[in-house]
Amino acid sequence: GNVREATLSGLSPSTLYTVQVAAVNGAGTGPYSGVSVRTGDGLSTQVISSFTTSLTISWTLERPLTATGYTISYSNTNNTDCFTDSRSGITTSGTSYQLTGLEEGTQYSITVTATLTGGRTEQDTVTATTRTAAPSAPPSSVRLSVVSSTSINVRWGPMDCRQWNGEITGYTVRYGEEGGDQSHRFLSGDSSGGMITLSTLTKQTVYTVEVVARTSGGTGVYSQPQNIETPDNVFLSLNGAVIPDHGYVDIKYSGSSDNNALLCNTN
Repeated sequence: GNVREATLSGLSPSTLYTVQVAAVNGAGTGPYSGVSVRTGDGLSTQVISSFTTSLTISWTLERPLTATGYTISYSNTNNTDCFTDSRSGITTSGTSYQLTGLEEGTQYSITVTATLTGGRTEQDTVTATTRTAAPSAPPSSVRLSVVSSTSINVRWGPMDCRQWNGEITGYTVRYGEEGGDQSHRFLSGDSSGGMITLSTLTKQTVYTVEVVARTSGGTGVYSQPQNIETPDNVFLSLNGAVIPDHGYVDIKYSGSSDNNALLCNTN
């Protein structure tokens, strides 16, 4: 008695049905209400190929002779806070279409609308994701600072999400002595930028450091090389800038500004 819906299956496509419902109690069956509804024409859409900037879709209709044309629309469903990539009103008389100029590594919702004889329409929606590519830009705001005579901090900010080309899976820091082979690697799984500490370095040595982002599609573009020198055993640092013996460090040069707190470290 509490049921308010039922699913009728095994019907024929594009057919007008009359459905009647009556309530039943102990005294018998009450009057029937009736409604007429037409089943759909069996429109089914599928993705047949996916590339970094394009998707190809195709569709079938159980009664194709009833179609007079098709309209396609799409929009991205991830990274919507970063950008909106959508289009509507794409018309075709065929049963397949290639969507081009899409973003790499992005999920799209694609709707195909069939216009049928008599002005009726039938819709079907499918989701698909373009292939992931390597990031097309380096991480932003790479900064180096001394921690001790044998360690340095490397900081970086997030990238413009339009240049991710997929989901950022982590970062790689490449470093080595200046003029030598930057063969050392430090892998970070942080996908939103951050900081790592490079340790067991040699004191009073200049190091070159670069940072690059990674996706499942590959390794992106390295940041511009930056140099930093590890100090001797005893030093004082002001906001990450080492103050030499009997020397001075300009506060503004060290990255500070008026009314900012100053952080001093000694080892």
